[in-house]
Amino acid sequence: MAGVIRTLSRLFQEQTGVSFSRWRQQAQLVKSLSQVLADMPVSQVAYSSGYNNVSAYIAAFRERFGMTPRQFIMQSNESCRHHST
Repeated sequence: MAGVIRTLSRLFQEQTGVSFSRWRQQAQLVKSLSQVLADMPVSQVAYSSGYNNVSAYIAAFRERFGMTPRQFIMQSNESCRHHST
């Protein structure tokens, strides 16, 4: 079984250019955007996204999106205001 897992991991990395664990983390972060935009507490978003602490979630979010969840909300709100005028 371990050999199959290694083979699948290697094939996944070859096909996507990222490890499965990295892809999964990125997918969880993208999925969390709807919660962030719904103005859920960041701690709740972090835990529901599989993070053990808020700081780790914020660091991963910043690495992926180039800003913190709060900055993301502010930018999104600003963008909405510009499009509605």
